[in-house]
Amino acid sequence: MRLLIAVLLLLGGGLAAVTTTWFFMQTSEEISELEQADTGPITQADDSTTEPDTSIKSDEVANQQAAISNTEEVLPPAVLPTIDVARIGPDGSAVFAGLADPQSTLSLSENNLPLTQSSANSDGEWVAVLDTPLSPGKHLIIVEMTLLDGTTQRAERAILIELSDSQNDTPLVALVPMTDNAVVALLQAPKELVSSETAAVTVDDVLVANPQINISTLSWAGKTTLRIKGMAKLGTAVSGTLGNLAFGPVDINDAGAWQAIIDSSSLGRAPVMLTAVLLDKASKEIAKTGFQVMSAQLEIGRDGSEMVVIQKGDMLWRIAYRTYGNGMRYLDIVTRNKDRISNPDLIFPTQIFALPKQDDAAQ
Repeated sequence: MRLLIAVLLLLGGGLAAVTTTWFFMQTSEEISELEQADTGPITQADDSTTEPDTSIKSDEVANQQAAISNTEEVLPPAVLPTIDVARIGPDGSAVFAGLADPQSTLSLSENNLPLTQSSANSDGEWVAVLDTPLSPGKHLIIVEMTLLDGTTQRAERAILIELSDSQNDTPLVALVPMTDNAVVALLQAPKELVSSETAAVTVDDVLVANPQINISTLSWAGKTTLRIKGMAKLGTAVSGTLGNLAFGPVDINDAGAWQAIIDSSSLGRAPVMLTAVLLDKASKEIAKTGFQVMSAQLEIGRDGSEMVVIQKGDMLWRIAYRTYGNGMRYLDIVTRNKDRISNPDLIFPTQIFALPKQDDAAQ
């Protein structure tokens, strides 16, 4: 509709311009003909004859020029799509609603697979209902708007959903940022997390267990030296082991990140345990994580690539967004690990994938 209005305005402006040109040409021709026809003696003009009123024509020209000027007004920019409502039932039934550019089409997808479509009305309001209930587990749903001219815009936030297997618990629903300007918002949470005594529940309170520690990436800092990085919450230091070798304790920075260096000489063909222990101020263990690792798994990072350790609930799209700021870069991760990833939708905790370097991923 926007494109049609623009075309009509342009056509109207063109016709107005042609009309104005024709008007001036006709007026000039009439004056020229009068001057050429008056070849007789000059006589005194009849007092009853008045001079032609050109003010009317001048007003018409002004009106036409104003009409042309009005057609050049800049159309308002498209409205970014927003998600204002996301209600998920314990059985996976889902209803979403928000605002978008009037008459645009909204597409909801997960892992680039379409879920449903909706259209915004003349007020920009849209509502979408999933025909098929969501399955138990975690979901990240993207909302994208398509304008009448075919251009697309993605909502600044995505819908994160965690659905219980029991179908009795209220699902967790949160809006998570897709851009630096967006903020996190908790829309729905299990009843046990929200009580009359709870002043406010944040997304961090729900999504992150307290305390918690993980091993997020590995990388080679030398032929046998392995750099281990991770995140922790509600702790002051981290220590750990690789096989029978120990590392740490190392400090946790204000952002909750930690890293350690360890000699991997004991990492042979057989699997060994890599563990990380979260310590409190009294050096008491408050959380622990670990998994088995073999040297063959880490060979993919010998070119200097950082290697990501898959966590429970991870999705390649989220890893790509976290690493490169663009979720679509998950395709680069799949390509880099084509011998390890047979299905991008099926990845498992403790799998290790190489992350393409920033320059490689940007190509």
